[in-house]
Amino acid sequence: FEGERHNALDDARYQAKYVSVIWQKLIPSQADS
Repeated sequence: FEGERHNALDDARYQAKYVSVIWQKLIPSQADS
């Protein structure tokens, strides 16, 4: 179970970074502002 929990946390972090990168690409206007 510990392994699953660790993977879940790692996956959550990965998704957060992935979404952040895509969000910046979709909305570059915020980067310019």
